[in-house]
Amino acid sequence: MPPGNFFAFSNQGTEFAWGLGAQAHIGNIGGRLEYEDFNIPNTNGAKVFTLAFILNLL
Repeated sequence: MPPGNFFAFSNQGTEFAWGLGAQAHIGNIGGRLEYEDFNIPNTNGAKVFTLAFILNLL
């Protein structure tokens, strides 16, 4: 069993998170760009950028 301070849980409610993304395909090649922003208490938050390349082989 982990020590008592190993996990910290809070029931202070929920925080707002949002994201935005775009995807494009030309033939069997595509790409996706996403941005997500999480408001995490007691931090500067988390901002996530994702860039993906897609190759359809079928």
